[in-house]
Amino acid sequence: MTETPTPNLRLLATQNPCPTSDQALNGSSYNLDVMPDLEREVTQAMGDTAGTWRFVERFAADLGRPVADGDGFVEAELNAAEARLGVSMPPALRELYRRIGRRDDLVRVQDLLLTPKQLHLDDTGAILVFRVEHQHATRWGVPVATAVPDPPVYFQVGLEWRLFLGHLSHAVVEMLLSEWMLAEGEFTGNRELDRYAISLVEQHFRRLPLPDYPLWPDPDGPPTRWFHGHGHGAVLRCDGEEWLWARATSAEALDSGILASQGRSEDPQGRSG
Repeated sequence: MTETPTPNLRLLATQNPCPTSDQALNGSSYNLDVMPDLEREVTQAMGDTAGTWRFVERFAADLGRPVADGDGFVEAELNAAEARLGVSMPPALRELYRRIGRRDDLVRVQDLLLTPKQLHLDDTGAILVFRVEHQHATRWGVPVATAVPDPPVYFQVGLEWRLFLGHLSHAVVEMLLSEWMLAEGEFTGNRELDRYAISLVEQHFRRLPLPDYPLWPDPDGPPTRWFHGHGHGAVLRCDGEEWLWARATSAEALDSGILASQGRSEDPQGRSG
C-alpha cells in the first residue's frame, strides 16, 4: 500500500474562523484533552439522564472549570418562567437550567440557550422554545403537551417543526459538544467536504455514539455525524456532506486529524467528490 503523503494542513487552523457569541465567558481552556474516554462517556450519556448529567459534569471539569454552585438558575427563576408561560418545563429541561443554565462557556458560545426570562412558545403555543441559532435562522424546542420527563427535541424549518433528537438529554450532549467545537481556539480547523473526504473520515475515525441528527440548513439532506480520533487526538463533526469541523489537543493532532479528511488533494486516483 502506498503511504499517503502528509500535506501542510496547519493553515486550516486559521481559515474560516468560527464566529462566537460575545456572551461567551473568557478563560475556558477549550484545547484541553477533553475526556480521554469520550466514546464511553457519550455512550453512558445516551443511556439515561443520570448518565447525561455525569457527562456534563465531567465535560465541564475537563475544560478546566467544574460545575459549581451558582452555575444554574434557582427554583424561583424557573417557577417564574413557568408561571409567565402557563406551562411546565419537562424535568430534563428544568434540570439543564438548574445545573448549567448560567454557564455561557458551555451553552452560549455559538448558538444560544435561552434564559428562563427568554423562554417562549411558538406561534401555535405547542412548542416551548429553549434554544436559538445565533442569527435566529432556526429554533429548538420541546412539545408543551407531553408528560414525558425527557421529551424529544424539534427544530424549526420555516413554519414546520421537525424532529431533531429523540430525547432532550441527547440534545444536551449535542449542545455541549457543538458549543465546544465551534468555540475559538488555537487547534481548530474547518473545511468543505466531498465524498472522498467523507470516506477517509469513516476509514480513519470512530463514530461517537451520538445519534445522527438533521443539519438544519439542509434538513432533507445527509445528517450530522460525530467522529473521534482513534489515535489521532482529534474530534470531528461532519455536517452532512457539506462541511467538516475539527478540534484537537495540539497542532500535530490537528494535522493528523484533518489529514484523514483532505479529500481531493490526497486522492491518488485524482477522483473528485
